[in-house]
Amino acid sequence: APVGINKLKFDSLYYRGHDQAEHKAGNYAGAYASNVYTGIDFRAYYDQAKPRYDLIVKPNADPSAIHLAFHGADKTAIKANTITLSTHIGPLSQGKLFAYQNVNGKKVRVAANFVQLGTDQYGFRLGTYDHSKNLVIDPLVYGSYYGGDKSFDSVNSVVTDNAGGVYLTGYTMATDFPI
Repeated sequence: APVGINKLKFDSLYYRGHDQAEHKAGNYAGAYASNVYTGIDFRAYYDQAKPRYDLIVKPNADPSAIHLAFHGADKTAIKANTITLSTHIGPLSQGKLFAYQNVNGKKVRVAANFVQLGTDQYGFRLGTYDHSKNLVIDPLVYGSYYGGDKSFDSVNSVVTDNAGGVYLTGYTMATDFPI
């Protein structure tokens, strides 16, 4: 189950039914889930106000187990090491793939490319790396377009659930917000 990381200074309370044990409180800047694949963890977070995610391959884990699936896109394709998803609100891309290992406090780049594994499923082809150390696979973009016209929009918090749902809280002043 995902856990919150980097607790924020304010809390929200989520009520789930009548059982108080199901009520949840807290706001976090990110989420971490262990063993989404055997030996592979998932971290979602913000980087300069943009949602991001990392896949952390633990020592001796098999990164070929990772299968990314994109549901809801009209079409998906790889071009120039970027996965492009065609959607009804416009294109969404996952690109600028960056894989690395921390060695002596420095990020050492590992060659990485997206590969298509099946219809709308993708994985990674990785270069040589030290299997005795963590490997971080970091696609650049997680979210897509959020907002409407040229008015102000703000995302205050993002959470995920076990079914892969993503929930945003925030506000918009857009008159054409896509609901």
